[in-house]
Amino acid sequence: MKKTNKIVSLVLALVMILSIMPYGVFAEEDNGVENNPVVGIEPQAPPSDEEVEETTVAVPSEPTEIEPKAENRTEATPEKELAAAKTNAKAEIEATAKAKNDAIDKLTDVSDNAKNNAKAEVNTAVTNAKAEIDNADSIEKVEEAKNEGIKAIDEIKLPEADLDTVKNNAKAEIDATAKNKKDSIDGVDGAKADDIKTAKAKVDAAVTKAKTDIDNATTITEVDTARTNGIKAIDEIKLPEADLDTVKNNAKAEIDAAAIAKKDAIDKLTNVSSSEKTKAKNSVDELAKNGKTTIDAQDTIAKVNTEKTKIINAINAVTPTIIKLEITNVYRSGNYIKGKVNVPYATVYFYREDGSSAYASDEADKDGYFEIYVRNVYRYDYLLAKLSGYTNSEEYTFGRNWSDWDDDDYYREREIYPTSIRVSNDGYKVSGYTNYRNTRVYAYYDGRAVGNGYTDSDGYFNFSTDRKVYNDSDLRFYIGSRSTDSIDKEIYPTSIRVSNDGYRVTGYTNYKNTRVYVYYDGSSVGNGTTDRDGYFSISTDRKIYNDKYLRFYIAGTSTDDEKLEQLSRIAYIKGYPDGTFKPNSNMTRAEAVTMFARLIKG
Repeated sequence: MKKTNKIVSLVLALVMILSIMPYGVFAEEDNGVENNPVVGIEPQAPPSDEEVEETTVAVPSEPTEIEPKAENRTEATPEKELAAAKTNAKAEIEATAKAKNDAIDKLTDVSDNAKNNAKAEVNTAVTNAKAEIDNADSIEKVEEAKNEGIKAIDEIKLPEADLDTVKNNAKAEIDATAKNKKDSIDGVDGAKADDIKTAKAKVDAAVTKAKTDIDNATTITEVDTARTNGIKAIDEIKLPEADLDTVKNNAKAEIDAAAIAKKDAIDKLTNVSSSEKTKAKNSVDELAKNGKTTIDAQDTIAKVNTEKTKIINAINAVTPTIIKLEITNVYRSGNYIKGKVNVPYATVYFYREDGSSAYASDEADKDGYFEIYVRNVYRYDYLLAKLSGYTNSEEYTFGRNWSDWDDDDYYREREIYPTSIRVSNDGYKVSGYTNYRNTRVYAYYDGRAVGNGYTDSDGYFNFSTDRKVYNDSDLRFYIGSRSTDSIDKEIYPTSIRVSNDGYRVTGYTNYKNTRVYVYYDGSSVGNGTTDRDGYFSISTDRKIYNDKYLRFYIAGTSTDDEKLEQLSRIAYIKGYPDGTFKPNSNMTRAEAVTMFARLIKG
């Protein structure tokens, strides 16, 4: 017995070892011979009693499994799966209920009470289905509860049409059809009032009959028949025909209304004079009068409508002449130009004849008076008044309007005939050649000054215009009539200062009471006259950023400069030409010699 127990223990130990070892340990490469899970274990004879020793082996009660390596994932549990199934099932129940309620709401011939009762049945079915789903303890039972709930909702019958509701809806359709018919009757242009009244009465009669038939109907089918017949009866009522005389009267009434509206609009204009308003309103009245005569002469409705449209368009197109600004009473007062413009608060601009932008301006006061600060005014400088909504004034040119205008000593009216004339910069630049070097050339186009500039030392000029030149054959050129018109003498003033935000240049030169021309970066920017001490202060029409690019010129030649130097040295002694001292006069050289000779001789 003891030997038998040992054998059993050994067998059990072997079984335990085999149960926990991977199957692959015993697998051999497949070489066509079927594997034997016990290959390599040959049966042996039982050991003898002497060879067997008693051994105790611990055998687990259950086989031990090798656990797989844990992964980072959350495994679904039965509880979570059941909860998810319930949520999805309830969502399907709610979707089915919504579809059912929408179908109930779309019913038109059902009373509100019937609709509410049907929806209540749907809500009850939803509540019951959700309760069954909540009570289910398995996914299979959840699915079963969901299907039963959907079936219960689907089997709820839609409420049937209600006879009274059907009748009310039918009457509403009859009323809508009647309204559309009456609107069509009213829209007939030129129909007589009696014909319109008769047609509308027929509509009312058809409505009354249709509603009576609907009320008397005992079934929904009879209601539908009465409604259909009523709508047909209303539609078949003929519209009244247009009457030519009525169309004419209506057209003339529209013309009168258009004339009244146009005259009211003219009266409200603030930029038109009373006389112009009267003239415009008279034109409107004349158009209306003649237009109505034309309407009466037409023999068809189509012609009446055509003429009516033409006449109303002509009335609406009447436009009174807008007030044209006018500058009057202009005069000089010191360094100011003063005057009056015929419209209060208009802006009056002062332009140099060779400038494309305003040199100065002033807004007129409530009475139309203005004053503009301008030190020098030349023949072709001018004023121009502007105000939004009004026509600009004529150019008030000083050389034409004044008898005492200040002539620009360096502007001449001697025509020259340059060669190689070329217009560029899209018509806003003129260039050419003349024999006159370092000379101001004035360009006129179509009778109006458009620009000027100086020729260079070779006689070429190239300057911009303030007006587009389309054809160079209409250009005329002028220069000064005296030899002193050239500015080939550059001077070098001292104490140069730029002020007024770059628009004024001041300085000092030995040339007193002499016109000085200022050039900046090669372009003329202004000119002015030195005072009796040689100081000048000149406004520029271009901003000066750096005085090192300034150049100054005067009119004259080197011969003139020599004469000036000679004259400046002639009278250098104040004394006694006749034996008496004259403190405020200069003495000539001859007088000085005479005086010294007298002094020496005693």
